Amino acid sequence: MASSRDRDTAAVYTDDQTDLRAAYNRGRMDERRLRRHHPIIALVVVVLALIGAWMVFLAAREGSFSSAGQVADQNISTVSQEAGPALRQTGDDLKDAGQKLKDKSQTLRPGDQDVDSTTTTSRTTTTTQR
Repeated sequence: MASSRDRDTAAVYTDDQTDLRAAYNRGRMDERRLRRHHPIIALVVVVLALIGAWMVFLAAREGSFSSAGQVADQNISTVSQEAGPALRQTGDDLKDAGQKLKDKSQTLRPGDQDVDSTTTTSRTTTTTQR
């Protein structure tokens, strides 16, 4: 039969396990706080890993890393040649849209001064007040 002393020892052992578990969990939480990961850095690492894997794939397919580099350079050159005119067109469209917006704002407020001269005047006033 179990004596009262055995029950006390079992209770102390259970308390020790509880304390040990609590200390373990506190340690895990402390380490988790110290090792926070930034999602943007993780994204950059994943993108670089994918680029590296693609280069290894190209090297295996082409037979050498120099051939894989040539293929990658050709692909990048082709993409840049195709994207260049599209980017220029987008820039021109944005510039035209900005000019139309500026013209429209001038027609809505014909008596107002130009925005650039207002900014310059306020800067001069601020400087003389100091």
